[in-house]
Amino acid sequence: MYESWGWVAAWNGVPTKAMSARWPVIEPQATKTPEGHAVGMETFFIALAKAMKLPGFGENAISDPEGKTYPLNTPEDWYLRGGANIAWLGKEPVADASDEDIILSGVERLRPVLKKTLKPEEVAKVAFLLSRGGRYQSGKDAYDEEDPRWMRNPMKSMAHLWNENVGASKNSLSGKRNIGCASWIEPAFADGTPMRKIYPADKWPLQLVSYKSALQNPYSIGATRLLGLHPENPVLIHPDDAQRLHVEMGDLVEISTPGGSLKARIMVHAGITPGVAAIEHGFGHRELGARAHRIGRTQQPQDKRLAAGVNLNDIGLLDPTRPDKAPWVDAISGASVRNGLPATMRRA
Repeated sequence: MYESWGWVAAWNGVPTKAMSARWPVIEPQATKTPEGHAVGMETFFIALAKAMKLPGFGENAISDPEGKTYPLNTPEDWYLRGGANIAWLGKEPVADASDEDIILSGVERLRPVLKKTLKPEEVAKVAFLLSRGGRYQSGKDAYDEEDPRWMRNPMKSMAHLWNENVGASKNSLSGKRNIGCASWIEPAFADGTPMRKIYPADKWPLQLVSYKSALQNPYSIGATRLLGLHPENPVLIHPDDAQRLHVEMGDLVEISTPGGSLKARIMVHAGITPGVAAIEHGFGHRELGARAHRIGRTQQPQDKRLAAGVNLNDIGLLDPTRPDKAPWVDAISGASVRNGLPATMRRA
């Protein structure tokens, strides 16, 4: 084992997690170093550290228990040896990967760098980790032998009846102590004015909330295969609200808040509470390739599909009780409020 830190299953854009041998392998599009490595975060940090002559980089930077030293010049010097550490953790080391494991998972293309970097006895075990995407507990060890209903390693702290960190803190604006147990607090602005006092429900009958996607996140929009499955984020509303607004599944609507308006497709969904409209997070980009940019004489790629959908932040609220133009923020976390925004909706 080596004196090094953590490990992940991919580096420099090389996919390694259970990749079918039938899938095409796309080399990183990044510029390569003179040694042929794709320029990325790790290659930059290593090159910078060596240029600054920092300890722990370059030749003889990593040592094993026998006192032998090894270089840290490339990302694989770090990640593959970290993988060897993980392979030997626990009660016993992982099994060796078979040739079939290596070929079917796509790790075959990494075999040369595995042999170049690792000790002979480590190659098949690190390949085992790469072929499975990590190290996992044996199924026979996961549950209690006497009572198989109980897991040996259950998730702890499932519910916090009392959060000392919150209960010991104070609201930075009012100076009042925060409540450390689960409580209902009426949504209010910075000076304590209830939101509904300024934006009453008779004028703003809907409340907008955000939720995280099962398929997308703020930066995965560039994965065009995911876009093929889920190209936009229709806004979810309850059937009762759809009937009241005289709209149907797939209709284009205009959603307005005191902070602005946008147009979106709707999806009628019985799982949403009446009076609430839910907007999926991760869409509505204006960057990440969604619009054209030119750097020098080079035109950067543009894909209009990356701009699909809507972003709840575009119609967020400013706090009307503050003298400066500041967003309405959550008093505990300090994040912009994205749940419970007062809104209206009509057919576009």
